[in-house]
Amino acid sequence: VERPGRDDLVRIGQTPGGLTVVAEHVGPYAGISSTFAKAHAFRSAYGLEQAGPEWEQFVSDPGHTAEDELITRIFIPVR
Repeated sequence: VERPGRDDLVRIGQTPGGLTVVAEHVGPYAGISSTFAKAHAFRSAYGLEQAGPEWEQFVSDPGHTAEDELITRIFIPVR
């Protein structure tokens, strides 16, 4: 929800329900494309079709976590 005249950093949104492929990337953000590729290869190997936009969940705080220990989860909705 955006409010006119405000520069909010937090917004309310909705993610789709249903089946989702989830992959966990550990390490620098620069290497995340290989984890996306593996998640999509998994999806394809099981004959699953992408059912919406993928998204990421940044679990670790890069300000307090070593780069090689950062955790990012990747979500790909499928059908």
